[in-house]
Amino acid sequence: MTTEEFLNSYGNMIKEIHSKELVLKSLIESMSAPKSPSLSGSGGFGSGNSSKVESDVMRKLELEGEIRKMKFEASEIRAQVLRVILSVSDPTERAILEMRFITLISVKEIIAKLYSDRSDYVQRYESYRKREQRIYNSALENVSRCLTMSHDIPAKK
Repeated sequence: MTTEEFLNSYGNMIKEIHSKELVLKSLIESMSAPKSPSLSGSGGFGSGNSSKVESDVMRKLELEGEIRKMKFEASEIRAQVLRVILSVSDPTERAILEMRFITLISVKEIIAKLYSDRSDYVQRYESYRKREQRIYNSALENVSRCLTMSHDIPAKK
């Protein structure tokens, strides 16, 4: 696992959780939608509905369990990533890493947070973007060195 893959592991887990939550939300909405009566003439609301409801309830419970487990795992991964980020001595590097990998905001938002109070922000945006990228690259090198020395994650393959 590379340093960047390790740092991205929390964000990736959050994306997976969000995806499962969307599936769960869709399932719940379909379960609560009114059922249409059977057109087969047998009366009632169709013969297969009870097994469909049962199946949906089981799937809902499975998804809820998976999401709970993933959230627990995500909190552990977050703690590991944050511990590594907090080991970076430079405060700007640390802030950029935390915004990218813990707060999960875009590079554009990071640049705005760091430099938008400057009077030349709009005119020199590209310069500030390059500066943020240089700081980020330096931070990755520092984290990689720390991880290699502490053996927290495997070295790059």
